[in-house]
Amino acid sequence: MEKSGFFKSNGGDRVYRTNEIANFFSKIFSNGIFNNGCKVIANDNMTVTVTEGYAFINGYWYHNDSDKILSIELADANQSRIDNIVLRYTTENRNVEAEVIEGNYATVPVAPNLQRNTAYYDLRIAKINIPMGADKITQAMIEDCRFDSNDCGNVVSLIEQIDTSDIFNQYQAIFTEWFENLKLNLDENVATNLQKKMDAISDNMWEVVEIPADELDQWEMEE
Repeated sequence: MEKSGFFKSNGGDRVYRTNEIANFFSKIFSNGIFNNGCKVIANDNMTVTVTEGYAFINGYWYHNDSDKILSIELADANQSRIDNIVLRYTTENRNVEAEVIEGNYATVPVAPNLQRNTAYYDLRIAKINIPMGADKITQAMIEDCRFDSNDCGNVVSLIEQIDTSDIFNQYQAIFTEWFENLKLNLDENVATNLQKKMDAISDNMWEVVEIPADELDQWEMEE
């Protein structure tokens, strides 16, 4: 089935689904944040701030146009934990929001796994290392994860390079056919000499040319 878009609708004959639009943009831009936004900052209490910024998740955009404050649960008296600060895309809620994903208490805690399935998709922008007995979050407890491509990363274009191998192979095939036909119309000696000259050009194409010193001086003067 052929599809195209996005065109103006005439009486409802050009209606596009949101997943079609998101799928289109997901082929152009990678997941991540734009221009180093959405930084997590400590407030010297049991909250953190997610600064202004844009993000992109599976073709859907997110924008926080002002600082967002997130509350962190109190620390345990005997064990530590690691919380995730994520930008979470949710299909059920049809939105992307900054959220705290609380970790489990442990002597040697680990951060919660990222949820990435048909229902949720997380971009981890920070980890909060919360030691036992802590009564406030300091900047030293925050691990910035925005620039880790496995956690979040910056949005980049997915169109990086045009593949020219097909057109190159086509031109090569055309040249080979032409040259083979040319050899059929030349006598054996001429064809052999032509082949030798072409081989010599190919072999010497990348050789360094030595320039006499007097000519080099002349080049420098002319510059």
